[in-house]
Amino acid sequence: MSITRITKGIKRRLKNNKANKLCRLQKNPLATINKTVVTTFYDFEADYAGTGKQQPCFATVARILEIEKKHGIHSTYNTVAKLAHDIPDIVKEIHHRGHEIASHSYDHTVLLPLSRQQKKHNVESAKQMFDALGYSNIGHRSPQSAWDFTLVKQLSENNYRWNAENGSEPYPYIIHQTETNKLWRMPVRDDDWYYVRDKMQPKQVLQKWISLVQQARETQSYTAIGFHPWLQASEDKLVVLEEFFAWLAGQDDIAVMPFGEVVNAMESQ
Repeated sequence: MSITRITKGIKRRLKNNKANKLCRLQKNPLATINKTVVTTFYDFEADYAGTGKQQPCFATVARILEIEKKHGIHSTYNTVAKLAHDIPDIVKEIHHRGHEIASHSYDHTVLLPLSRQQKKHNVESAKQMFDALGYSNIGHRSPQSAWDFTLVKQLSENNYRWNAENGSEPYPYIIHQTETNKLWRMPVRDDDWYYVRDKMQPKQVLQKWISLVQQARETQSYTAIGFHPWLQASEDKLVVLEEFFAWLAGQDDIAVMPFGEVVNAMESQ
């Protein structure tokens, strides 16, 4: 194993340990809500994540919006800012349906290797583009969930209120705070990458998602599960996605809320 890879691994562990410690020092901000809170979200990126993803991405979003409407599910769509500029009508329709529009960076560049100034430029450019399009964007999720505390500071300085990244923390917590702004870390527990990474069948993935929510219910913890529209493009996967949403909607003790709505609920207590 190379020295560079070892160094990166050490830095990643230190960063994650610091994040976990911040969480442990804070009380569960959802403890007084007598339901298990679940967030469903999408990383909406199309060809900015790789050539050939645009058409299946757009077609699938239209199907997903109908599924969500049928089951009363509202989600967060983490959208690449340049994509929102490219296809304003689709993003406008997503927002019109009651879903949250958030940032998935300016152009889907992986932010972690960038310099401090480059991170600042990407965050500010995304914020300005969403503002120009008329969206009051308060949240960010990093491409590949590759983040560091320099990025966290940049998000806070640009008045973001939440940042969703992969993590095992049991509930949201404040990862950065100033006199005028709180930045909440929304830990992401799972996604649909089983299809690529583990070559799982849709029914197997469905059981994974349900099991995770049941675990959150038993431990009084929060969970966020993410999807990629281009990855959900086949009929069998869409059938499973609808089965999952139907199951969520049928659980009286589960509240499905976009990230921004969760933050508002925590700060209103």
